[in-house]
Amino acid sequence: MQRTLWAEKFVDSFSSTPLTAECVFYSPQYIDRGKQKEVCDFLLVLHDNAILVSMKSQDDPSSRTGDKLRRWTIKNARNAMKQARGALSTIASEPFWCQHSRRGQVNFKQGSIRVAHVVVATEVFDDVVELPSELPLLLGNIPVTYMSLNDFLNLINELRAFPDITAYLDARRTLPHNSLRMVGHEAHFYKYYTLNAGSLAGCSGYADARISNAGRDAEWKTMNFARQSRRAFASIVEYVSDALATRLKNFSDGLDARTTARFDPAEDRRNYLLMQEMLCDLHLAERTALGEQFANIIDKVENSEGTEAMMYMAFYTDFKPDRVYVLVSAKGIDRASLLGRLTILSQAALETYGKDRGMIIADRDGEGFEIQMIFGRSADSKEEKLGEAYFSNLKVSHIPIS
Repeated sequence: MQRTLWAEKFVDSFSSTPLTAECVFYSPQYIDRGKQKEVCDFLLVLHDNAILVSMKSQDDPSSRTGDKLRRWTIKNARNAMKQARGALSTIASEPFWCQHSRRGQVNFKQGSIRVAHVVVATEVFDDVVELPSELPLLLGNIPVTYMSLNDFLNLINELRAFPDITAYLDARRTLPHNSLRMVGHEAHFYKYYTLNAGSLAGCSGYADARISNAGRDAEWKTMNFARQSRRAFASIVEYVSDALATRLKNFSDGLDARTTARFDPAEDRRNYLLMQEMLCDLHLAERTALGEQFANIIDKVENSEGTEAMMYMAFYTDFKPDRVYVLVSAKGIDRASLLGRLTILSQAALETYGKDRGMIIADRDGEGFEIQMIFGRSADSKEEKLGEAYFSNLKVSHIPIS
């Protein structure tokens, strides 16, 4: 396989783990005067908002250093920018589609996607290349970020969530213009951003970030160790989101007709995408906290005495004031009975916490997840009583998330 093609497929696979594969669109296509053409390399999409990625990789990265690498980077940044400019025009004016690895062909209407950021990624490893000033920092009103491909993938791996990636790209706009046209060594800006509570304000450039970070090295190591040690909790939520894409082949076994009717038809599974969105738009800190609470109740149920046990809790955050998540762990309870209990709990949670929508995630005997989504509260007085019965006596903890 040609290395440039391999690099694109690697980016597709790598990005799909934290962002969920359904949100990553590789090589979307459109028809231009009877010919099929590529819109762009990648669209990372959530709630119809997108980060457009135009990337250029090398056939042999070891063959270029110094001035030769600089010339290659400038040339390919220009080409990637040209592609991005054309992609924005196409997205606004033409229908297009993507042959997705899991969703099959996904069609997009013209103007249906709002691009929030353009990322021009060129393959630079240990060097730093400053791009010429004529390369634009805006395409219309859409900000353009120039970055090495390796740095961009590291940001995806570290930040992991759409809100956090977008927040970082937004914060980066406060850097001086020459820093915004610098490709490589993004780690210094990322460390500054993390050590300063998600801000690059006051950073006067690459040298300033490096010096500031050096003076806080011990603080960075402590902070980074804590973040890395908690990463496993965030991965629980990422795993649940990914698992939504696959449904049990025998999902209806043992269920009555009313319960089975609540599942999407096999040929038109669209609601699982809405459930994925409710997980993907959580900040990484929220995702971590949710995963930690889920892990706690799973552990308690696994280690409880007896063959049958169930534990549940509610989780909500100030960032998402309209929703509540209910986490459940159960063992030794037949699936039909568990699904019935989940429906009652989700309705009761909406009523108790005054939320407009909710999601309930249940671990069933450590073998799989049962996930339900519910929208809107009813005027039924029974739900108020359910809320009082199931949630009024729960212990409430306020956990600062940062």
